[in-house]
Amino acid sequence: MTAAGSQYVLQAGLTSGMSATEGLMHSPHPKPVDPKMAEEFHVLPTDIVPDSQARVALRGKVQDVLVPYMCIGAWSWGDKATWKYNAEEDLPKIRAAWTKLRQAGLTFVDTSHVYGDGESERICGQLFKNMNRDEFIIQTKWMSWPDMSNLLLQSQGPAHKLRTSLKNLGLHYVDVYLVHGPIHPSMISTVAKGMADCVNLGLTRAVGVANYDKGEVIKMAEELDKHGIPLAVNQCEYSVIRRHPEVHGLIRACRDRNIVFQGFASLAEGRLTDKYSRFNEPPRTYRFSSYPMHMLEPTLNVLREIARERRVPVAAVALNFSINKGVIPVVGIRNPEQANQNMQALGWRLTQDEMRRIETVSIEGDTTIFWQHVWSIMERSNKPSAIGVAASLPQPTVTFRENKIEATLPTGESVTVHLYGATVTSWKLPNGQEQLFVSEKAHLDGSKPIRGGIPVVFPVFGPPPPNHATSSLPQHGFARNSNWEFLGKSSSESLAKKDGDDSVKLDFGLSHTMLSEEFQKAWPYEFGLVYSVTLTKDGLETSLQVQNKGTQNFDFQVLLHTYLRIDDIAQVRVKGLESKTYIDKTQNATTHTETSPALEISQETDRVYQSLDPKVPVIVSSASDDKPLFSVIREGLNDVVVWNPWIEKAKGMADFSPDEAYKNMICVEAGSVAGWQTLEAGESWEGGQTIRPRL
Repeated sequence: MTAAGSQYVLQAGLTSGMSATEGLMHSPHPKPVDPKMAEEFHVLPTDIVPDSQARVALRGKVQDVLVPYMCIGAWSWGDKATWKYNAEEDLPKIRAAWTKLRQAGLTFVDTSHVYGDGESERICGQLFKNMNRDEFIIQTKWMSWPDMSNLLLQSQGPAHKLRTSLKNLGLHYVDVYLVHGPIHPSMISTVAKGMADCVNLGLTRAVGVANYDKGEVIKMAEELDKHGIPLAVNQCEYSVIRRHPEVHGLIRACRDRNIVFQGFASLAEGRLTDKYSRFNEPPRTYRFSSYPMHMLEPTLNVLREIARERRVPVAAVALNFSINKGVIPVVGIRNPEQANQNMQALGWRLTQDEMRRIETVSIEGDTTIFWQHVWSIMERSNKPSAIGVAASLPQPTVTFRENKIEATLPTGESVTVHLYGATVTSWKLPNGQEQLFVSEKAHLDGSKPIRGGIPVVFPVFGPPPPNHATSSLPQHGFARNSNWEFLGKSSSESLAKKDGDDSVKLDFGLSHTMLSEEFQKAWPYEFGLVYSVTLTKDGLETSLQVQNKGTQNFDFQVLLHTYLRIDDIAQVRVKGLESKTYIDKTQNATTHTETSPALEISQETDRVYQSLDPKVPVIVSSASDDKPLFSVIREGLNDVVVWNPWIEKAKGMADFSPDEAYKNMICVEAGSVAGWQTLEAGESWEGGQTIRPRL
């Protein structure tokens, strides 16, 4: 029988060093992939488009085992130490997921006698009841510890444990039997004899290993060959954020020997599913590739972009990446929703351009002190060359200094964002022409909100109303008055363009715990904000995602308070507002209807235009030739504020300088401020704007 508590020993091992981001010898900081070390984008031949019926051959002694291009990981089935399994809640969901998988023909399951102290195998046995034996493929593993009987049994250990697994499964044989890791007390030659015995006794059709490095794989293959048994599988951690087996030659070494490579933790225990975020970290027991989520934002941003373009889940994109690399992903599925999202990885292929976009933000990962631990570094001359051209093309530069982030595209466009308020304070075109106005007396030291650029207004616009949840907050809320965290950058390129990356996205985060004690008391809701600033050759995009992380609903308003730089306020007009209702804050907040097709600013102006079509741009144009100077398109932001302080108010603002600068700016502010947005617990909201200059 399985040693009691094996699942907890496994979790303890992951904590101490079996996971490459845990333990004293490992760094939690991601290491980018060197493009020169990567394999080609499409290791899997391009004429193969795997669907749920396609099969891969795992070599057996008598007959090959044909398996789908995706394996269902059953570690969580019955495991309490890592996955907090609750039979009453989880088993019905597992059964429902299995029904969907069975209907699709995805019935290749990976388990182990240490998962849930054998409960995972027993659950598999329940699912297999009343199924024909050729309707499913079962793969289980032999872990030599913590059962010390393996010291005594030596080569008999694998068969001894496999008989226990077969009893759990209610089967006479398994299809594939793996050595769970190279931490067995016996020599590889001894273990190879034990695995060969399992085949010859009819207990398994094929054998393989898990977590073996290149040298160990070769040694095991050689030892098994002495018994006339092929090594069918090597299973190691592999995903978009753990490509170490690829870049250090392990996958190629397996492929050269007809050993199928399987990648477990292919979604990094949920980190690559868009389920978790900077404000919602995975449980600490999920230890594979357990980087802090804000470090994974650049990777996730690219996966999200491709998922939106493909209209598939983020998880499907991450899994398809592995399949393109010739890897069979082992993916955990605990409910029908996960089954649905993961099955969408089949039936299509990422393009070379999409693969390259992912590769530029992928992570190499590390090895561990227990397995995949002694990698044979390939000679530079033998390393596979990457087909991608990303390394040779000009890339955006991003610098972090003096509490501000500066990004520049290869074509010369640039943007600067201060961490205080996540305020964009500069946006320049390739000719160096500044597009945003910032007062000469603006406070850039974090002592006060920055006058100019694009301050973020949240959760209230203007003075807070009395007897409201925001009543104790300052004007325009706290977002522009708080220090944000830089979450990272991502870039998006087009393979057809020869001049390198054509955009860069900067992400910033703010949560309840990051607020000052004063603000936390004034607005005691648990929230998360992710503010994205995307610089492209065509314009500037800013968007805000609001997440309700608590148990109470809350109301909010949001505004992107954009100060556009112009030459002369008398020579511009604002178009796209005709016939729209607005509140004139200079006229006691009375309501009016705009009658002018081209609004002229000739006095203090402070108007809130309501219920505009976000897709119809608001245009700032030249009065002399009607040539557009700026175009503002919104998403999720139906209101637009037009503001200019004019002469007297400009003089009255201590941080507005010079006094005549009102002539050189106009605020066209996209927002949702006419009423209140209500965000329910656990829900999120997103809105943004795209500004295009001098069309």
